[in-house]
Amino acid sequence: MDSGDPPPHLAEWIGRLRRRGSHPAFIEPGRGRCVTYCELDEISCRTANLFLSLGVRRGDCVGIALHNSLEALFVFLGAIRMGAVPLPVEPLVKANELNAIIEEFAPRLLILDSALEGSPKPSGSILKLVIDTFVGGGHGGIDLAEGIEGFEAVCALPEIALDHPALISLTSGTSGRPKGASISHRAVWAR
Repeated sequence: MDSGDPPPHLAEWIGRLRRRGSHPAFIEPGRGRCVTYCELDEISCRTANLFLSLGVRRGDCVGIALHNSLEALFVFLGAIRMGAVPLPVEPLVKANELNAIIEEFAPRLLILDSALEGSPKPSGSILKLVIDTFVGGGHGGIDLAEGIEGFEAVCALPEIALDHPALISLTSGTSGRPKGASISHRAVWAR
C-alpha cells in the first residue's frame, strides 16, 4: 500500500496478505501448528463462505466466545472477510451476562467454544455454532477445519465503506448492562 493510497477495509487487507505466500503468519504456542499467509487467506474465505451459507450477511453482528486459539482468529477474520461485524466475548461469560449481550447487540450468529462446560446455550432465533478449539477439542463441537472443508477457498470482497463497523469492542461500565464501542475500518487504520 502506497502512503498516498487510502487504507483498504480490513477484508481487502486480509486478502492482500496472501501475497506473502508460504511464510508463516501464525504459530500456535504449545501445539506448534503453523499457518502460512496463503492458508490464512484460504481459511478466512472458507469460514466466510460457511457463515454466508448459515444466513449471515454483510453488516450482521457475529458473537465470538472462543478461547484464545487459531480457531478464534479464523472465525474473527472470516466474519470480517465477508463484511460481518465480529463481537468478541469473554468465553467464560456467565449465562445471564451472555443473554444481556445477545439482547443488546442481537448477533445473527453466536460461536461458542465446546470446552466451556455448562456453556450458556442461548435460545431464540440466533444461529449457534459450537467449535472445538485446541484448548477444548473433542467436547462435541465441530472441528472448524472439517466444517469448512467443502466451502470455496476464495471469496468476493464485500463492498464496505471505511466508516462501516469493522468490529464491536465490549466495554465495562457501572450500569450493569453490556456496552460496546463500534470501531470502523478507518479507525482500525488510524491506530
